[in-house]
Amino acid sequence: MWNKSWKGEVFHNYTEFWSNAVSAADRVELKASADDHSRGQLPVWPRVFVYDLVPPFSDYNLSNASLHDIIGRPTGCSGHQHTITCSSFVWDTNHYGAANMLAWRVYHSPKYRVFSPEDADIFLVPVITNPKRNYLIDAACRAIAEFDMKAQLPHLNGRTAHKHLFAISKEHPVAINCTQWWSMPTGLLARAIRLSYSEIQPEEYRPDEYDYLKFFHTLFREPNFLYPNLFSMPYLSSVHWLPESTASASTTAALTPPWAAGETRPILMLFLGAVNHGDILVRTRLSEMCGSYHNKSICTHARYDANKTLLLKRKATFCLEPPGDTPYRRSFTDDIALGCIPVLFNRMQNHAYSWMWDGWREASRVLVPRGPFLKGQIDLFALLSSIPDHFRRRMQANIAAHARKFQMSREDDPGDAVHMILQGAMRASQAIATTSIGLDRDLQ
Repeated sequence: MWNKSWKGEVFHNYTEFWSNAVSAADRVELKASADDHSRGQLPVWPRVFVYDLVPPFSDYNLSNASLHDIIGRPTGCSGHQHTITCSSFVWDTNHYGAANMLAWRVYHSPKYRVFSPEDADIFLVPVITNPKRNYLIDAACRAIAEFDMKAQLPHLNGRTAHKHLFAISKEHPVAINCTQWWSMPTGLLARAIRLSYSEIQPEEYRPDEYDYLKFFHTLFREPNFLYPNLFSMPYLSSVHWLPESTASASTTAALTPPWAAGETRPILMLFLGAVNHGDILVRTRLSEMCGSYHNKSICTHARYDANKTLLLKRKATFCLEPPGDTPYRRSFTDDIALGCIPVLFNRMQNHAYSWMWDGWREASRVLVPRGPFLKGQIDLFALLSSIPDHFRRRMQANIAAHARKFQMSREDDPGDAVHMILQGAMRASQAIATTSIGLDRDLQ
């Protein structure tokens, strides 16, 4: 919900805010019940063929990598390395590693991976998946541009092009120089599926609505044809569950999931993050607001630390999520995985993650208009503390029911982010296959 009538007004009617929010959630969830039927028609375990690429296309040896190489080590641990006690569902994971984690999980999966291309529902192409800074992705893109990508994909043809899946663990404009296969693709590769932390925004979002974006806002306004069939996945969370079917009674995974509803949450509002980057105006105001309450049970502000502060999200009802260097944050993914209701201050992150979030988005987050908040027209304490109890419980129950979709489990787990990505890719490939655009040319 985004009420345009708030422009230039001091907003005090929080009852109306929540009434509109409940109505929006009701409408979306009613529609989602019909969509769930179509999702149920897909195979539980999509069959995935993984290309074995060589440098410079591949920058990671999936066959030799271990799970710890991908997700790091568990956090919150104490004692000797061999007798540790820790929060075993939270790890010091590089949040730029979603593509690497996806590729590793499928590559080592007895459920998803197939070795015959004839059996494949999806063809995963693990190109430059290893986490990198933006300038290193750009350098890798330029190096790959010197070669013919199609020559690396012997199973690419008119019958399979729409089943090919590329993924990068950054926002999509970062790889603009990965031509042929990512940006401005032609021929068969124009029909492939692309997955990143962001996607093309609606027309009304594309003007420079957020002045802090600077360089990025221009690229986010690029037209659709530059990045055909682009979808978004969330940043890689630090939470990695172990499916109950493989967890022993002695592991945390056999007990209550971190996203479960009903946990005691003594902190109303939590803001983990610095104020010197991203949307500095919103971050600074949140920090000042938190401090003004002089009560950490009302609002707690702390720097992010995987070992020391991340698990505060399990104690908070609402997690405040101002944009980072782009509108998309790993902190949001951790919110969902740890059962905290995200409070967003931009529409771009709200318009994302359709494969995981469609159908329950409106009843799992709070969307606060940035402009009125910065002008002091919205009191977050008054707003969030006035949420109807039934709607807060509904939000928490929704997160508890769906949060598994926002984290990549350590093993094959139907319903986790890997599963949702592969099923989403299957639905996307079926939709692409039904279009006739370029089909005659591609089959030649």
